[in-house]
Amino acid sequence: MVLQITQMNEALLQSYNDTIRVFPALPNNSTFVSRFTLLAKGGFLVSSEKEAGEIKYVGIKSLYGLPVALVNPWPGQQIQVRHTSDNSIITTSSENIINFSTIANNVYVVERTLKKLETYLFTQLTANPNGSAKTMTYNSTTLTLGSGQGNPVVEVFNFDSKRVSPVFLPQLFKTISGKFIIPNSENTSDYYLLIYSLNGRLVAKTIITQSEVNLRSISGISNGTFLVKINPISKVKSVK
Repeated sequence: MVLQITQMNEALLQSYNDTIRVFPALPNNSTFVSRFTLLAKGGFLVSSEKEAGEIKYVGIKSLYGLPVALVNPWPGQQIQVRHTSDNSIITTSSENIINFSTIANNVYVVERTLKKLETYLFTQLTANPNGSAKTMTYNSTTLTLGSGQGNPVVEVFNFDSKRVSPVFLPQLFKTISGKFIIPNSENTSDYYLLIYSLNGRLVAKTIITQSEVNLRSISGISNGTFLVKINPISKVKSVK
């Protein structure tokens, strides 16, 4: 997996010999679309887009103010380097390698003089925070995976490592050394323990009355990773 990620990154950006190259090793496919932001040697955050066989621009954020050496993404064509802080043109060249100085934490755009970045259409993406619970349904049973506000009621328990994944935070109960400690309820001291496989299949269900629960001993499951849910009986009478 590490090798595959390295190969993919190298196909998008290379910076050995202190020279930046964008899209140096992509397949010759006009339908290929790629956008990336990667860190190049020397402390340069490099962004670029390629679509329909065309590189649109190269954006460079200089983290340390070192000089840049960039292989011309458009061989033989004249390009310019624009300082985005005031839109001033730093340099213009059609050489194979373009060199220019930078200022730390400043951003520069490399573009063709005959087809500047501003000529491309763009879409402003917007998003809203999730405000509802996530659910998963399997065999007519629906699991609620969270409240949408950072208070999920489902945890992932790995019986092999005897610990709860830190990805999910407990709401109804907490864990200590692989055991569940359940707080007392005002209405009932009895709880349903529900264990689901990761594809949503209910694999174990039992009633528990004690405050300290050892999942392995009461469920009969010896190994694997499962979704675990504990609720007062009144809340889960319909679960089958």
